[in-house]
Amino acid sequence: VLARSLGKTCVKLLATVDDDTKPEVRQAIQAAVRYLILEDDAESDMDSVIGLDDDAEVINAVLAFLGREDWTVQIR
Repeated sequence: VLARSLGKTCVKLLATVDDDTKPEVRQAIQAAVRYLILEDDAESDMDSVIGLDDDAEVINAVLAFLGREDWTVQIR
């Protein structure tokens, strides 16, 4: 469920990017998506029960930076 929510949120973030997107916004979105894709990050996504929690925290931090707290992903 968490993985699906994170994926959907990343798709929504990517859909906001266009030619007028500021570089810092583009970089923040790119960082969030890349972090989700990495399996072996701060907490291994496949080897730990809380493996996606750190991914959610990173994505939620980017959402807060962008003022999109309404898209916040719930962690358990």
